[in-house]
Amino acid sequence: MALGFSGSNGGISKDQDNASLNRLDLLNRPMEISYFVNNVCNLSCSHCYVGYEEPKNSLSVEEWKGVFDGCLDLGALTFGNVGKEPLLSWSKTKALLDFFALKRKQNPRIRFGLVTNAILFDDKKIEELAESSPTYMDISLDGTEEVHDSIRGKGNYQATLGNIRKISERFPELAEKIFISYTLMQPNKDIGIIKGLIDEIRASGVRNILISPYVKSINGRGTLGITNQEVVEAYKKLIEVGNEFVRKDGQLLLKSDYETQKPLIDLLVKEGVIDLSRLLIDDYGTIFNRYENVFVNYIPLPETMTRAIRFSHDGFVGGCYDMFFTDYQSRARGNVRTTNLKDILKESNPLQN
Repeated sequence: MALGFSGSNGGISKDQDNASLNRLDLLNRPMEISYFVNNVCNLSCSHCYVGYEEPKNSLSVEEWKGVFDGCLDLGALTFGNVGKEPLLSWSKTKALLDFFALKRKQNPRIRFGLVTNAILFDDKKIEELAESSPTYMDISLDGTEEVHDSIRGKGNYQATLGNIRKISERFPELAEKIFISYTLMQPNKDIGIIKGLIDEIRASGVRNILISPYVKSINGRGTLGITNQEVVEAYKKLIEVGNEFVRKDGQLLLKSDYETQKPLIDLLVKEGVIDLSRLLIDDYGTIFNRYENVFVNYIPLPETMTRAIRFSHDGFVGGCYDMFFTDYQSRARGNVRTTNLKDILKESNPLQN
């Protein structure tokens, strides 16, 4: 599993403009929906942000469709199945991918995808995934083989990479939609490790990588933490050399999060990694600086319950950070099984109409 707020959402769209006031309305609409189709995983990673399992009371496919219809009515455009491991609930995941594929025919701007460790893919699942044609797929890899397996378990690197190669060989157009999700932490902060991984995935037909800094949580284990200054130095180096790694038609996304990493965002501005005078915004409300094919996101204000909403597997509505905790139900703003989403949003965000 990868951290939901670090998801690629399909990357930066081609429609980019100066971050002018007439486009900032995109920050106060529920543009981005992430959801847990389940709360179980086949791995036990050292850095897992949701290091507990609570599989009971999952929403049915029909309940999810009703929730998502409500989101679409409110203007949502991006939908990400962020976990815990979607392939463990493949029939439900596939049904929801097909639902969004149908909605995309009605509105081509709709984006949808999933976050996965990709270990449980087989030929049938890959074929069915290609049929649904998601906009993007985030696959978790945290370094070259030795480093990745030290974090996620022995043999997992080859299992994940093997399935990426299968996807690339059978459906190259699907491989082009893959973003490698890389959590930057102490064992893998060296630029040489990042370059080594990019070289390997590029040979497998993958052209995009997302890097997000490790957020220390109550569930994380080991000494994985990385300082804000170390993140800044890594990002500076990646801006300097990243375009040598990434294909011209690919994206290297360098991310951070407001709710859990506001001091990091401030430091990125102070150190000149983020230049407030030349911010851009795309038509999905993502604000960023662009350095050719390297993109650094900037978040000026909290997004939870304004631009970004997360649903737990059992219908609770909140933010990404809320799901770090076993008491996420009490942290939630409401539950869509008992309260209309629009009413939950009105209560949480008075600016919502």
